[in-house]
Amino acid sequence: MPLFSIVTPTYNRASALFYTIQGSLGQDFDDYEIIVSDNSSSNETKDVVLSFGSKRIKYIRTEKRLSVADNWDFAIRHASGKYVMIMPDDDCMAPNLLSALAPFAISGQVNLVSYETGRYYYPDYFVSSLRNQLHVAPYTGNILEFDYIDTLRKWNYLDCRLVPLP
Repeated sequence: MPLFSIVTPTYNRASALFYTIQGSLGQDFDDYEIIVSDNSSSNETKDVVLSFGSKRIKYIRTEKRLSVADNWDFAIRHASGKYVMIMPDDDCMAPNLLSALAPFAISGQVNLVSYETGRYYYPDYFVSSLRNQLHVAPYTGNILEFDYIDTLRKWNYLDCRLVPLP
């Protein structure tokens, strides 16, 4: 069983998905798998996934188009890692993300980790003034601890069934 499962739900975003997978495969940490859940795309999504030729990637496809929450559920059910990360199909991870998260996961004292260090706006982003820009948040080094179930309830994630809970 891998330590991490990187779960990427997708629908008709093959061009962005390429960079998401490339970033996921570029980790400096080896104990992970990638699950790409294709929500019955009508474009070349499967070809993009298979073009990497990586045994680390598990490609799955829904039989019919599902809601976003149901596709996330479908994808998570195929994950075998001890910890599951949702990596949207238009996002990318820094090469050291998993190695930075591993000590928290290995300690067994953390149930949920949330992070955001940067945001890149694609050249076709709907707000034209933000297109092709990278915004990076400063790293503070602060670690905040809180009750994750209470936090998910406040964000209404429990109602969406996005995160499997005990």
